[in-house]
Amino acid sequence: MLYRTAIPLRFIAAGELCVSLQRKINGNGIIFSLEVDDADIAYSEAKKHSLDVVLELRSEDWGQYHFCIKDPNGIYLDIVQAIEPTEEYQQGYEKE
Repeated sequence: MLYRTAIPLRFIAAGELCVSLQRKINGNGIIFSLEVDDADIAYSEAKKHSLDVVLELRSEDWGQYHFCIKDPNGIYLDIVQAIEPTEEYQQGYEKE
C-alpha cells in the first residue's frame, strides 16, 4: 500500500472481488491524478515496490512533474507534483 496523508491505496488484483463494491473491478479507461509534495520520492517508492510504471517520471511545460502507474485492474494513477510552468508556456497567458 502507498500512503499520502494517511489515505491508503490498495491495488486489487484483476478479477478479485472488491468487498466495498461487491463486484469484480474492471478499470478500463479510469485515470486518477494524485498530487504529491515530492514526485521523486513517490517514483522511487513505486520502482522499489515493482509497480507497473507506464509513463516514466518527466516534467511538462504546463507545470507538472509526474509519472503514471497502472494497477492490476487497468486503472491508471498519474502521480503529480506541481511545478512552475516554463516561460514559453506562460507567454500565452495574462499575468495577474
